[in-house]
Amino acid sequence: MEKIINLWKELGVTHIDFEYSCGGDSMNDTTLNIHKGDEIIENDELDSYFDNEVYKRVEFYVNSDGHYQGESGNVLIELNDEGDDFNFMKSGTSEYNESITSTLEIDLTEDEIAFLKECVSDINGGEGNRTNLNYKKDFILTPKKEELVKSIIEKVDDICDNFTPDIEEGGEFNDWFSFTTNEDDISDDDEIRFVDNKMLVTITNQYYVFINDEN
Repeated sequence: MEKIINLWKELGVTHIDFEYSCGGDSMNDTTLNIHKGDEIIENDELDSYFDNEVYKRVEFYVNSDGHYQGESGNVLIELNDEGDDFNFMKSGTSEYNESITSTLEIDLTEDEIAFLKECVSDINGGEGNRTNLNYKKDFILTPKKEELVKSIIEKVDDICDNFTPDIEEGGEFNDWFSFTTNEDDISDDDEIRFVDNKMLVTITNQYYVFINDEN
């Protein structure tokens, strides 16, 4: 430690910035810059020492869990007022993946509703996946029924693809979403739900929230 402090003073170092990014269960990009006022200087001994010491003094949250995504920021390293140790001050931004569930209403014709009630158990899909109709029984797909299927899928895709939920201020919208017509906690009989001539679709969207942290 004493050797590092003396070298710090000899070189006229004012502070060190350790820029970091982590998440996905690992440290990602890191950059260590040694500052002499406005000038960035190089010194292998200081670089090696602080590139190891920062992990002993500062906790980085690398483990993602689906909700917490990771963090990025800077660790400011300065010589303390007594001149006998270093202060490590971490400031960063944590990223979280949040979900929001909404119920959409899709206008259908009487023929489309009758077909769904008779032949379809549920409809589901999402971003990057085609819309699926799961049938409750075998039937002959006549040209008329084929047109009904095509029309229903187009209406579902149009509403779900263009829906943007209200998210909390500062959130960043994510294009990912999934939807279904059947939710066990909503529909006890596990059937497609209708209100008048509208089919109800439950859609789940995701968005990112960024929280500033300092310690």
